[in-house]
Amino acid sequence: MCIRDRDGISQLKIEYIGKEVIKTKLGKIRCLKFSPSIQPGRIFRKDSRLYLWITDDGNRVPVKAQVEILVGAVTMELKSATGLKYPLAKIDE
Repeated sequence: MCIRDRDGISQLKIEYIGKEVIKTKLGKIRCLKFSPSIQPGRIFRKDSRLYLWITDDGNRVPVKAQVEILVGAVTMELKSATGLKYPLAKIDE
């Protein structure tokens, strides 16, 4: 896959990690887990990893992202979702 940024076009490698159920503010959701490549630099270590969790349904909504940085990690999580074409891949608790 190629991405365009201010420095031009770069190759982006995305590794499929597998399926995972994650607990979110929306409940437990079935997800596909990916790890896109990132370039080390000012805030990323050489061995930093980025993980993305995307719903395992027709919506393919990004639910969570986590990246390791020089001083720890940053985690982002979806808090709400409206107007989706399909129901979220929730697990009944």
